Amino acid sequence: MSSEQSTSFSGSNRWADLYGYTQKRLRVDLTKGKAIIEEIDRAILKAYVGGKGLGAKMFSECVDPSKDVADPSNPLTLATGPVNGLAFSGAAKFCAVFRSPLTEVWGES
Repeated sequence: MSSEQSTSFSGSNRWADLYGYTQKRLRVDLTKGKAIIEEIDRAILKAYVGGKGLGAKMFSECVDPSKDVADPSNPLTLATGPVNGLAFSGAAKFCAVFRSPLTEVWGES
């Protein structure tokens, strides 16, 4: 395996370029029938690692806590981590982040 193909994190700043991160997100508004592709800054990917971290960041940017928990404008965020697509056990998973009807704050699965 050449050094450019290596997935080693040691001494490299390329870890945010791994398969799970495309530096893009798809924002879908089902009530308006619109979808927008947005760029995600590398600094955000480095600060909020993994599906849970990135999902929590994106969810917190979109949720309006003053709205009812059953309001259709509440976001559902599906996020992957930096090792998605690699041959690691559990790497093919994603995290779902949502507003929980039980607690009325964030929930994740």
